[in-house]
Parts: sequence; C-alpha cells; structure tokens
Amino acid sequence: MSEPREILPGSHKAAAAGARLIGPTNPGEPVRVTVVVARKNAIPRSELARHSLTRPRERPRADHDAVAQGYGASQEALDAVTSFAAQSHLAITSIDQARRLVELTGTAADMEQAFGTELHDCAIGARTYRGRRGPLLLPANTLPLVEAVLGLDNRPVAKPRMRPRSAGPSFYPQELAKLYGFPGGMRRGFFAQGGRAICEKPGLCFLAPQPVPRRRLSRRSRPVAWPAQPQSPPPTARNIVCSACSPAPSSR
Repeated sequence: MSEPREILPGSHKAAAAGARLIGPTNPGEPVRVTVVVARKNAIPRSELARHSLTRPRERPRADHDAVAQGYGASQEALDAVTSFAAQSHLAITSIDQARRLVELTGTAADMEQAFGTELHDCAIGARTYRGRRGPLLLPANTLPLVEAVLGLDNRPVAKPRMRPRSAGPSFYPQELAKLYGFPGGMRRGFFAQGGRAICEKPGLCFLAPQPVPRRRLSRRSRPVAWPAQPQSPPPTARNIVCSACSPAPSSR
C-alpha cells in the first residue's frame, strides 16, 4: 500500500502566459531540484523587528556559525529528505545545513513519480523551458519538514527593467553653425566673457552665448528655493572684435 501524500503548500503552478506546449519531457532527461527544509527554531518576530529598526552601520556583525547552529536545518528534516530521496531513486548532490538546502538529481520520470506531477516542454517565443501545472505531493510524514521544492519548473521569470537608450543626435561644426546662424567655414573658437567666440577667418568672429551652469549641491546640502529667473531670449550670434584673430598693431 502506497504511503498517503498531501499537497505542499505554495507549490501550485499555472501555465505561463503566452506559452506554447511542445510535448512531454523526455523521461530520461536529467533534472536537478533544490529542497528547502524547515529550520531548527523559528526566528522570533521581536528579533526581526529589532534588526529592521537598527541602522545598518549599528548592527552587530553576524556570526554565521551561531546563525547556522540556532536557525539552520534541523537534523530531523535532513534525515526525512534523505530517506525520501532513497525511496524515490533520487541521488543527493549536496547538503547545506546552514542554508537549509538539499540538492537532488534524477531522471524526469523519477522526479514525476517522487513529487506527483507531470513535466512538459514548453516555449515562449524562441525560448524553450521545462514546465509543470498543479501542486506537488509529498508523503505526509515528510511534508511538515519541507518548505519548498525548486527547479522542476525552470520557466523564465526575470524581466528586463533597464533597456539601452539610443544615443542623442550629434552634430558636425558646420551643422551647429547653421543652427546658430554662423557663416559657413568655421575654423577655430575660444571661450570669451559672455559666450564662446567662433572665428571664421581673421577679423570676422562671432560670439555665441553660453548657458549658465547649474550649481551642484552636495549630498548634505538642503535644496534652496532660487528666485524665478526671467526667460532669456533664444541664443543669437553677434559680431565681435577678436584679439586672437585681429592683426597685431604695427610698431611704426
């Protein structure tokens, strides 16, 4: 008589939106899953609240050995999962008592039999994955010692949040000259008081106004309410006398 099984809470899976069913997963395909087991002791809520209300730089350095000793996986849970894996023809790859993780490997057919589910190959666009539907089932004596079984369904869940933006338009000097109304054939330029002087040829220079740089506030500075500035007219170019281009006065 088979051992009674119960549903693992939180293990129900629905079909992914936009997924296309390809067919049953190859029974001989190797599958790796991670079983998260129960803690030795539950972390008190008061301890969690105190930790969250303490500034990060004021929190004491965590003692990993002490955390593993007090809140790691219970030996009862590890023994239960080890026995379950042996009965289900699954191999134990690794056991991490501090992180409460047990890795199991086996064929797709053995995984389906062990966890009471069916695996299918599906596709979303050009990407294929292994999926399942419905809950997972575990023996009644093992269920209270297991929190999650991860890896049977490896559908993509991450979504891109940052996308590259196209670079802004760039301009050649001749194009900028056309936008500002400068004569063609600019040769050189330098910064002058009140703007940037652009010299087309000796004796023919134009002054383009420079935008007022914004003041950078330090991280500790408070924002200041600056008085409203009148709207400045569009930048225009005006003819100037450029000492850099004008011929030097004669010594005679």
